[in-house]
This record gives sequence, structure tokens and C-alpha cells, in this order.
Amino acid sequence: MSGRDRVFEALRRWEDKGLVGPELASRLRVEVESHESGEGRRWAQYAIAATGAVILIIAAGVFLRWAWPLMGAGSRSALLAGAGLATLGLGIVTESRTRLQPAAYLLQAAGLALLLMSFGYSRRAWSDASPGAVVFGVAILSIPLASAFITIGRNPISPAIHTAFGYAFLFAFLERSSGLDTDSILWILDAVALVSIVLLAMRLRAEQHQDPDDWTLNAFVTSLYAAGVLLFSTAAGPLDFDDHSVWALNVWLAAVTALTLWGIHGAPAGLRRAWFGRQLALCVFLAIPLTFATALGALDLGETATSVVVAIVGFAGLRYGLRFDSRDTLAAGCIALLAAAWYFGSEKGGAIGAFLALAFSAALFFWLSVRLGRTSKPAAGEP
Repeated sequence: MSGRDRVFEALRRWEDKGLVGPELASRLRVEVESHESGEGRRWAQYAIAATGAVILIIAAGVFLRWAWPLMGAGSRSALLAGAGLATLGLGIVTESRTRLQPAAYLLQAAGLALLLMSFGYSRRAWSDASPGAVVFGVAILSIPLASAFITIGRNPISPAIHTAFGYAFLFAFLERSSGLDTDSILWILDAVALVSIVLLAMRLRAEQHQDPDDWTLNAFVTSLYAAGVLLFSTAAGPLDFDDHSVWALNVWLAAVTALTLWGIHGAPAGLRRAWFGRQLALCVFLAIPLTFATALGALDLGETATSVVVAIVGFAGLRYGLRFDSRDTLAAGCIALLAAAWYFGSEKGGAIGAFLALAFSAALFFWLSVRLGRTSKPAAGEP
């Protein structure tokens, strides 16, 4: 049932009990429909703007394919950079207009992507660590730094976009200008991400009893996810995916989960957000492959114990979802239980084992559904 349907059901119930009159209920329904319609148009704006941003990048590629043979490598890099700068500038200029904000955010993302493409292509004009690469790299790197400074405090979305692209820009800059190998650059980026997270956390802590800036929280969350990507890249690169490299990812996921739970249940009102529930469900979902990798690799527990550990993750998500009415977390917990049952059945008993494990899981879910049905109330129109 959607949010609008829940409100309408509540209004019908309140009308039947005489808590609200028909006229007020009708006015409230009109207001809810108007709000839902506005949110729908907002999502449509983002979808259309995202399509436009992708088409813009494709159009740039088509134009460059025509103009490429007529220019040298340096001119091509400069042309890409100019297109990226113009697109980014247009996004920054238009972000203050509410109706244009979705398009403005996607324009900024497309502009940063074009700048990153230009820096990567500049390798054909200037070799790594050459004076030309350093000068061009400093010029390209200074643009997102300046634009990030401009957008900070103006809206909550742009700083998060710049934060995400910032790590990619820094990686490209170090790779092109420093002469360091990829493994060394990854370690540097890990350190940068850690420092960024600590500084943003300190800012959030200082603002927790006030009305904190949304951009700070969004940049903090973006840095957390960027740190996860960097840790995975470090595990795959410098650590060569050995059995113990997975522990760093476990620590990262545990930290994100703990922060999310604190944000939902313990944070001051100014730091709480409705989307924390979806983030917790994502943590449960990410825990499924990570638990498999840890149990089978680093701990070498075997099939049975691995299935039990994954099932524990699923039960934890299921229990939390039932206790706090978190549907997303409940769904993630069910997926974890299903993965544990499927793995145990397929590894231990072939097709018959998988059938029995899945049949047991189905019986368990039906039993839980019956238990919940004893305390739930049917919606209008349900038997």
C-alpha cells in the first residue's frame, strides 16, 4: 500500500468514527493528491534530466568523432575540457531555480564527467608525469575544487556530487602527474577518504544540537560509500584479494551499519533522515556476499557454518524489520535467509537438498505471516 493509500484509509476510518467531517476529509484528500502529483513530477524531472545528461555526453562523442581528425591530441583534450566547464557552469548557474534543479544537478554531473574524460584523453598529448600533464592536471583539478566551494551551502545535492567525483579526479591527477603506481595511489586515496570522513564527522558533531547543513550530512555519507569502493579496490589491487583483505570491508560495513542505527534511533532530531531506513536495508543486503566471502575465505568455516552465519544475518534483518516496521530491512533479511537456504541445500544435497532447504524456508515464512496476521488489521476491501 502506498503512502497515499494509507492516508486515504486513515481518513475513511476517521470519517466512520466521526473524528473528521466529510468536508475536511475531502479537502485533505485533495491536498494529498496534489502533494503526490508534485512528487511524481519531481521524479519525472530527475529521470528526464538524467536522460538528457547522458544524451549530452553521447552528443559530445558524436561531435568529437567528426572533429577528431581535424585536431591534435592537445586541442582535443582542451575541447573536451571546455565542453565540461561550460556544462558544469550552466548547472551551477541554474541550480538556484527550483524548477530547474534536477536538470542543474545532472548538468553538473555531466560536466564533471566530461572534464574527467578530457583529463584521461590528455595522455595522448602529454605522457605521464611530464610538465604538460602536470599543468593540464592542475588546471582540471582546480575546476571541481572551485565549483565545490561555490556550491557548498547552496543546496544539499551538489556537494555530494562533487565529493563523489572528487575522489575520481584525485586518482586521475595522481596517476597522470605523480608517476606513482596504482597501488600507491589507492593507499593515498584511502588516507584522504579517512581524513575527509573524520573532518565531516567533526563538523556534524559540532552541528548536532543545531540545524545542521544537509550538504554536510550528504557529503559525509558520500565519503563513506566512496571509502567502501576504495577499500574494495585496495583489496582487489594491493592486497590481491587474499583471504584476510575482506576484514577491512567488514570493518567498513560494521561502521556504516552502526552509524545508520545511531542515526535512526540515537541521533539528535536535526540529524535524522527518512532515508536512513533504506540505507540500513542496503547494509543488510551488502552483508550477504560479504558474509559468504568472510566465512568461506578468511574463516574457512565450511558450507554448514557459512549457511548458519548468513542465516543469522537474515534473522537479524527480519527481526529488526518486524520490530520497527521497516519493510526494506525486512525484505533484505528475507533475501539473506533465502540465500543461506539455497546455498546450504545446493552444497549439501544437490537438487533434493536445495528443495528441502527452500521448502523449510517457505514454511518458516508462511508461519511468520500467519503469526503477523493474528495482530494485523485488514485494509478496507480485504477479506
